[in-house]
Amino acid sequence: MSVTTTEGNSIGSEIFGGTAHAAVGTWYAALFTASPGAGGVADDEVSGGSYARVAVTNNVTNFPAMAALAGASGAAIAFPMATADWGYVTHVGLCAAATPGVDDVKHYGPITPVVILSGTTPTFAIAGLTWSLA
Repeated sequence: MSVTTTEGNSIGSEIFGGTAHAAVGTWYAALFTASPGAGGVADDEVSGGSYARVAVTNNVTNFPAMAALAGASGAAIAFPMATADWGYVTHVGLCAAATPGVDDVKHYGPITPVVILSGTTPTFAIAGLTWSLA
């Protein structure tokens, strides 16, 4: 997963003498049909058919230390069962809010593309994501 510009600036400010970066207590996982990009735009977020972002508590059980992610299990994130076709999903994002908003997507990255049809319950493991500050 990549860091959006807003999140990267916040982390960089702390490293270089600015305001401390506040950790998010709860992340909200979101699915996208295209990359939200460095600007963190949620325009291509899935919608309709019972879609909702999934709350994930920010702790070491759900998000093992970055250095240990390669072999860690982490939590599985299960989205609600789709009651309509959600389309061709290509990206996942971690957001700071339960509903879309400005500068909301903080981390994002590609997943193995999948067509989510009605009756499907999309699930993925946090440990399956690759993290990058680049």
